[in-house]
Amino acid sequence: MTAPDPVSRYKALLGLAHQAEQEFREQESVRAAKLGGELFEAGRAVEAATKHEAEVVGEVTAWWSDVTAKLLRVSWAHPGPRPKPDPAGHPELLEDYLAEVVPKTEALFAALRRAVWPRKL
Repeated sequence: MTAPDPVSRYKALLGLAHQAEQEFREQESVRAAKLGGELFEAGRAVEAATKHEAEVVGEVTAWWSDVTAKLLRVSWAHPGPRPKPDPAGHPELLEDYLAEVVPKTEALFAALRRAVWPRKL
Protein backbone atom coordinates (compact mmCIF):
# COMPACT_ATOMS: atom_id res chain seq x y z
CA MET A 1 0.00 0.00 0.00
CA THR A 2 1.32 3.38 -0.92
CA ALA A 3 1.05 6.53 1.17
CA PRO A 4 -1.37 9.13 -0.09
CA ASP A 5 0.26 11.96 -1.93
CA PRO A 6 0.58 15.26 -0.04
CA VAL A 7 -2.01 17.05 -2.20
CA SER A 8 -4.67 14.41 -1.48
CA ARG A 9 -3.82 14.47 2.22
CA TYR A 10 -4.03 18.31 2.23
CA LYS A 11 -7.43 18.20 0.50
CA ALA A 12 -8.70 15.59 2.97
CA LEU A 13 -7.54 17.69 5.95
CA LEU A 14 -9.02 20.82 4.39
CA GLY A 15 -12.33 18.97 3.93
CA LEU A 16 -12.29 17.92 7.59
CA ALA A 17 -11.55 21.51 8.64
CA HIS A 18 -14.46 22.81 6.55
CA GLN A 19 -16.77 20.15 7.98
CA ALA A 20 -15.69 21.01 11.56
CA GLU A 21 -16.20 24.71 10.81
CA GLN A 22 -19.70 24.07 9.45
CA GLU A 23 -20.68 21.97 12.50
CA PHE A 24 -19.28 24.62 14.83
CA ARG A 25 -21.21 27.37 12.99
CA GLU A 26 -24.45 25.37 13.28
CA GLN A 27 -23.89 24.72 17.00
CA GLU A 28 -23.15 28.39 17.64
CA SER A 29 -26.20 29.44 15.62
CA VAL A 30 -28.42 27.22 17.80
CA ARG A 31 -26.71 28.56 20.92
CA ALA A 32 -27.14 32.17 19.76
CA ALA A 33 -30.84 31.59 19.08
CA LYS A 34 -31.28 30.07 22.53
CA LEU A 35 -29.45 32.97 24.19
CA GLY A 36 -31.53 35.43 22.16
CA GLY A 37 -34.70 33.79 23.47
CA GLU A 38 -33.39 33.93 27.03
CA LEU A 39 -32.49 37.61 26.62
CA PHE A 40 -35.96 38.34 25.25
CA GLU A 41 -37.63 36.60 28.19
CA ALA A 42 -35.32 38.36 30.65
CA GLY A 43 -36.21 41.69 29.04
CA ARG A 44 -39.91 40.91 29.40
CA ALA A 45 -39.37 39.99 33.06
CA VAL A 46 -37.51 43.25 33.70
CA GLU A 47 -40.26 45.20 31.93
CA ALA A 48 -42.95 43.50 34.02
CA ALA A 49 -41.00 44.10 37.23
CA THR A 50 -40.48 47.76 36.33
CA LYS A 51 -44.20 48.17 35.64
CA HIS A 52 -45.10 46.45 38.92
CA GLU A 53 -42.62 48.62 40.80
CA ALA A 54 -44.18 51.77 39.32
CA GLU A 55 -47.63 50.56 40.37
CA VAL A 56 -46.45 49.86 43.93
CA VAL A 57 -44.70 53.23 44.15
CA GLY A 58 -47.91 54.89 42.94
CA GLU A 59 -49.96 53.05 45.56
CA VAL A 60 -47.52 53.90 48.35
CA THR A 61 -47.38 57.53 47.25
CA ALA A 62 -51.18 57.76 47.24
CA TRP A 63 -51.36 56.05 50.63
CA TRP A 64 -48.73 58.39 52.10
CA SER A 65 -50.53 61.43 50.64
CA ASP A 66 -53.75 60.29 52.31
CA VAL A 67 -52.01 59.76 55.65
CA THR A 68 -50.20 63.09 55.37
CA ALA A 69 -53.39 64.96 54.47
CA LYS A 70 -55.17 63.61 57.54
CA LEU A 71 -52.23 64.32 59.83
CA LEU A 72 -51.88 67.88 58.56
CA ARG A 73 -55.43 68.61 59.74
CA VAL A 74 -54.21 68.18 63.30
CA SER A 75 -51.99 71.03 64.49
CA TRP A 76 -49.91 68.89 66.82
CA ALA A 77 -49.15 66.09 64.31
CA HIS A 78 -46.25 66.60 61.95
CA PRO A 79 -45.73 63.85 59.40
CA GLY A 80 -42.20 63.32 58.26
CA PRO A 81 -41.03 62.60 54.77
CA ARG A 82 -42.38 59.59 52.90
CA PRO A 83 -40.47 56.50 54.02
CA LYS A 84 -37.83 55.23 51.63
CA PRO A 85 -38.11 51.71 50.22
CA ASP A 86 -36.50 49.06 52.36
CA PRO A 87 -33.77 47.36 50.31
CA ALA A 88 -34.11 44.30 52.55
CA GLY A 89 -37.79 43.94 51.59
CA HIS A 90 -38.92 41.01 49.50
CA PRO A 91 -41.30 41.80 46.62
CA GLU A 92 -43.03 38.46 46.98
CA LEU A 93 -44.03 39.45 50.52
CA LEU A 94 -45.73 42.70 49.46
CA GLU A 95 -49.18 41.44 50.41
CA ASP A 96 -47.89 40.44 53.85
CA TYR A 97 -46.36 43.89 54.32
CA LEU A 98 -49.62 45.55 53.31
CA ALA A 99 -51.49 43.26 55.71
CA GLU A 100 -49.40 44.83 58.48
CA VAL A 101 -49.59 48.45 57.30
CA VAL A 102 -53.29 48.71 56.47
CA PRO A 103 -54.65 47.84 59.95
CA LYS A 104 -52.07 50.09 61.59
CA THR A 105 -53.07 52.95 59.30
CA GLU A 106 -56.71 52.40 60.14
CA ALA A 107 -55.83 52.37 63.85
CA LEU A 108 -53.94 55.65 63.40
CA PHE A 109 -56.93 57.23 61.66
CA ALA A 110 -59.26 55.97 64.41
CA ALA A 111 -56.97 57.42 67.07
CA LEU A 112 -56.87 60.75 65.25
CA ARG A 113 -60.67 60.80 65.01
CA ARG A 114 -60.93 60.20 68.76
CA ALA A 115 -58.28 62.85 69.47
CA VAL A 116 -59.99 65.58 67.50
CA TRP A 117 -63.61 64.63 68.27
CA PRO A 118 -66.11 66.20 67.58
CA ARG A 119 -64.22 67.53 64.54
CA LYS A 120 -63.98 64.97 61.78
CA LEU A 121 -61.03 64.13 59.61
